[in-house]
Amino acid sequence: MERLKVLLFTLRSLTFNSGTSRAAVLDTIFEPVFWIVDHFVGILGPVSSFLIKQIMNTDRSTITGFGVVEGMDWGFGIEAGGRG
Repeated sequence: MERLKVLLFTLRSLTFNSGTSRAAVLDTIFEPVFWIVDHFVGILGPVSSFLIKQIMNTDRSTITGFGVVEGMDWGFGIEAGGRG
């Protein structure tokens, strides 16, 4: 038991830093999360632009599952199955 206390005391002595606070520890713990978010957001813009471009170029009559029916009025002067 005494040996364990000495080992813990030695470990704490070697790793002690008076400048360390909870804020510094939390910042260190969350650094990988910040890195992932930064890199994900950098990819998200081009990917979303590509997807929007693909959706806008898709023939509306081929879209299924959204209640699109041949001859349905979209409310913008565009009918399903046609371009205007």
